[in-house]
Amino acid sequence: MRHHELTGSLTPPIVGLLAGCLTACTLTEVPFCEDQPSHRTCRDAGGEGEGEGEGEGEGEGEGEGEGECPEAPCDEPLVCDDAECVACLHDANDAAADPGCTADEPFCDELSRACWSCRTDDDCPADPLFFCDTEDHACRGCESDLECEDAALGGGCLESGECVPCDEDDDCEPLGLHGCLENECVECSEDADCTDGDTQHGCDPRTNTCSPNDAGDVSQCHQCVSDLDCSDDGTSACVVVSFPIEGGDEVGTYCTMPCPELPDDCLDVVGSRGYACRSVQRRGDELTGYDFCVPARTTCEGYLDALTTQACGESANCGADGIADAVCIDDICTYACPGGAADCPPSQASCEAGNCQP
Repeated sequence: MRHHELTGSLTPPIVGLLAGCLTACTLTEVPFCEDQPSHRTCRDAGGEGEGEGEGEGEGEGEGEGEGECPEAPCDEPLVCDDAECVACLHDANDAAADPGCTADEPFCDELSRACWSCRTDDDCPADPLFFCDTEDHACRGCESDLECEDAALGGGCLESGECVPCDEDDDCEPLGLHGCLENECVECSEDADCTDGDTQHGCDPRTNTCSPNDAGDVSQCHQCVSDLDCSDDGTSACVVVSFPIEGGDEVGTYCTMPCPELPDDCLDVVGSRGYACRSVQRRGDELTGYDFCVPARTTCEGYLDALTTQACGESANCGADGIADAVCIDDICTYACPGGAADCPPSQASCEAGNCQP
C-alpha cells in the first residue's frame, strides 16, 4: 500500500522528465552518410527539424540536423544532382571529372540534366538530318517544303526527309527556271520554255538547257542540240552520228533528214551524194531504229571537209579531231570510198585508189 502511494506521487515528474528526454534525444544530430560514394545519395544535406511533446509534463525542442540517406542510390549510369537522379552533369566535351554525356548525345541540358543529341538546328550538320526536333531533341529530316526553304536547303521535302532543290515545277519559279527534273531545277523541259520574245529556241533534251541557235538555223550535217535547231517544221532532226557508222562510238549530234521511201537513195532528200540511210539514235532518246540519212563512210566533219575540198598539210587536219575519218591527199581532205563513187561528195565525184578524188 505504501509502495502504491509512492509510485503515484512520483508519476507526474517522471513522465515530464521522460518526455523532455525523448524530445532532446530525437533532435540529436545524426552524421550525414559520409561513407556513401560521391553522387550516390539523392537527398539534400542540411535541414531544420522541430519537435513537440505533451504529457503530464511538457517539453519542447528545436535544432538543425542533416538530411537522411535513401534506402538505395541512383541506378547507374544516373548520378545525383540537387536531390534528383539525372543523366549528366556536363556536356561530352567538358573535361570535368563528374559524369557527362556521350558522343551520340553530347549536350547536357541545364534544367533537366538529360543528355540530348541536339539543342538547335546548328547541332545537326549531317545530311539529311539537318533539323533538331524540339520534343525529343534528336536530329531528323525535313517535314515540309517550307522547312527546307527557310533553311536555304531547297524548295522540296521528300518523304524520306531529304531536302532537295525541287519536287515539283512550281518550286523552280522563284529561280527563274521552268521545270523540275529528278529533283533538280532546269532551264527547260520542252521547247516552249525557250521562247525569247518572237525568237524560238529548242530545248536540249540531254542538258535541259535552251539552245543558243534560232529555230531552223542549223544546216545539214552541222552540230545541233535539239530538233528545233534543224527545222521548225519537223523536216529535219538532231541525230547521233557514230564512227565507224555502224557500231562505232558517238562523235556528236548533227542535223540530218529522214530517209526517203526508197532508203537507198538519200540523194533525193539531202540533195547531195555520199549519204546513206542508217538506223540511228536521236539526241536525248535512248531508243535506236530511227532511219536518217547520214554520211555513208565518214563523219559529218570528214564529209564537209571533202565537200569543200578543204586544204590540208596532213591527215590530222581533216575530219573530226582525234578520229581517223579522213585523209589528206594532194593537199586536199578526202576519205575512203569502199562502196565506189556513190560514197563520194559532188566535189570529189570519182573513187580512185580507194579514196574520193576530184
